[in-house]
Amino acid sequence: MYRDMTLTVVMPAYNEEPNIAAAVKAFLVIPEVDEILVVNNNSTDRTDQEARGAGARVVLETRQGYGYACQRGLIEADSDLVVIVEPDGTFRASDLYKFFPYVTEWCEHVVCSATRQCYRRKVTRIYAQWAVPNRRGLHLQDIHSPGD
Repeated sequence: MYRDMTLTVVMPAYNEEPNIAAAVKAFLVIPEVDEILVVNNNSTDRTDQEARGAGARVVLETRQGYGYACQRGLIEADSDLVVIVEPDGTFRASDLYKFFPYVTEWCEHVVCSATRQCYRRKVTRIYAQWAVPNRRGLHLQDIHSPGD
């Protein structure tokens, strides 16, 4: 928990067996992290078993693609803060501490890139029309554009 806000780390995963357990364990040692949610995107290896064994909650997204896996994570996460990371080590668990200073009461959307740069924005009307309904279960074709 961070400032009385719960935090879920979402990991979209497709055939991440070699990396997933270490990634889950690395984020679980961060005291502010309440849950690791791995979204299994039809992996054919042992991604699911490795993630569960490391302490993650695992959900299945049958629609293939990174965007669908991210959407499923946003829908399934039941927390105040959601951070989407790659389980391949691109985003280190300790990098969460670079994210926290950008979380403020007025800020509803923080984007941090793999280059360790962050910016914050008040959610715009267009983004809110996409993101907020998506968390409520409406269909979107991919993570960037609304579906029919």
